[in-house]
Amino acid sequence: MGELRGRPDVHLGWGAFAPAASGATSDRRGVHYSCPVGAANPQSKVLTPPGREKPASGSGSPGATDRARGPGGAGGAAPRGARLLPQGWAIEAGVLLALAAFVAASAWLAASAAAGRYAVDTSGAPVPGWVSGPLQGIASPLTPDGFSVALLVMLVTFLAVLAASRFVAPAYAIGAIVTAHIALALAPPLLSADVFGYIAFGRLGTVDGLNPYLSSISAAPHDPILPYIFWRHARTPYGPLFTLLTYPLVSLGPKGMLWALKGLAAAASLGIVALVWRGAAQRGRSPVRAALFVGLNPVTIVYAVGGAHNDLIMTLLITAVVVVLGTERGFGPVTGPLWQAARPAPATYRRPRRRDTGGWATMFSGRRRPDRRAGPHPLAAGAVAALAIAVKLPAALLAPYLLTATRRWRSVLLGLALAALVMAGVTLLAFGAHPGKMISATFDQRPAQFSGPYWLARLLSTPEDSALKTGCIVAAGVLAVIALAVAWWRRRQADVWIACAGWAFLGAVLAVPSFEPWYVVWILPLAALATGRSLRVAALVLTVAVIAIHLPVLGFVPAL
Repeated sequence: MGELRGRPDVHLGWGAFAPAASGATSDRRGVHYSCPVGAANPQSKVLTPPGREKPASGSGSPGATDRARGPGGAGGAAPRGARLLPQGWAIEAGVLLALAAFVAASAWLAASAAAGRYAVDTSGAPVPGWVSGPLQGIASPLTPDGFSVALLVMLVTFLAVLAASRFVAPAYAIGAIVTAHIALALAPPLLSADVFGYIAFGRLGTVDGLNPYLSSISAAPHDPILPYIFWRHARTPYGPLFTLLTYPLVSLGPKGMLWALKGLAAAASLGIVALVWRGAAQRGRSPVRAALFVGLNPVTIVYAVGGAHNDLIMTLLITAVVVVLGTERGFGPVTGPLWQAARPAPATYRRPRRRDTGGWATMFSGRRRPDRRAGPHPLAAGAVAALAIAVKLPAALLAPYLLTATRRWRSVLLGLALAALVMAGVTLLAFGAHPGKMISATFDQRPAQFSGPYWLARLLSTPEDSALKTGCIVAAGVLAVIALAVAWWRRRQADVWIACAGWAFLGAVLAVPSFEPWYVVWILPLAALATGRSLRVAALVLTVAVIAIHLPVLGFVPAL
């Protein structure tokens, strides 16, 4: 790498790499960058940005000559990031401290929650040892002030790490995400009793021999899980695929089933992070930043993983659809220099212009014809989308946007229809022909205290009646239709449909009367992979707002 030092078109930092052969180009603003292509690219030229031309010998001022000579010696320019190296190391050290603080706060929150009953929702029943889990007795019991401090520390460090994500090495990011997930997976069920409902509906269909879409949990009054259920007269609102998934776990008993569902939720969340990493790398963006955006979000860690919610399984399948269709748009697999490019460096990769051709630039230009052998068929995307809908109905909001994601939309529609037919047959055999009952059970949700209609009613000083809720739903539908029209109008641009679908999910989350904090997870992968920053900013604002309205130090309650 010695021969590269001093060249103005190559920036060497602690995350830089030196390919065997490289081409360089510039964007519309004249900023240059290097593109490793693995072979000489005859259509690429090394361009020098304006104001950095090397002065001719014997001309120019002595100061200009000294600046051009730089610390690298005569005739050589200093690396662009060399003078920022001490500042870079200071930022890196601060980022490592922030990651350590986030992991420590999450581990302390998990251990403190296991020592008491605060933030453990058992619907008023005593917290037995099998619910507290293996972390019981490690720390002192959790208090409202302690919960507020832990959640604020996680939020502040998350935002700080996200802002300085270019200085985070992949190993540190992955280690922090995995450690925080393990800590919350070993914690008792936090801030929600939904996981006990999963257990009860599974036992209702197997041990008690009843249909969970026709009978409520109260139909089995002697079931040992009944004291931990709050909504005892409700039928299951979840999809048939998730309900059938809980049936084999019933053999583990209530204790084993609880911790199996906790582990399943943590694994699904880590799977989302892995797919987001893959999708960001496919699109030439920073995988580290995208993974931190989703996997280190306090709402994901505390509410979704801590509460073992099945929304993570639905979101995992939605993210898989995005990654499958990413290969359809001409984004190739992750190999070689791209992994090195994901490492932090003072000079970051910039996406080439569309007229650049050849090598790596062509791979990420978005204009290459899709290679039908490079990735999964769009038929698989439609099938996975149908499975996501079978886990939880809100995933159906993604379906119309898939038709704008690829030219082979007929294959997506065919895969969606075939998987839907298969799931309909399985549902008919398992639960009978009761589609109306199943759909009505899905929409039979109790209103939440801090939903979008609740805050709108307070803002307008009007009662939160059915007219207001209907208006919010209509407004969300109008937003979804507008987003779909934009996705169709701009369908020739890669990944526009992801942002449009994300805005539709955001409107649904804000309009639904039964809003829960873990619904934010629906938006995070789409925001991480979408083009532009607006959806990511909206997701971050929603994250901060959700945490703020659940802080006991501000007079709120952590659970709904």
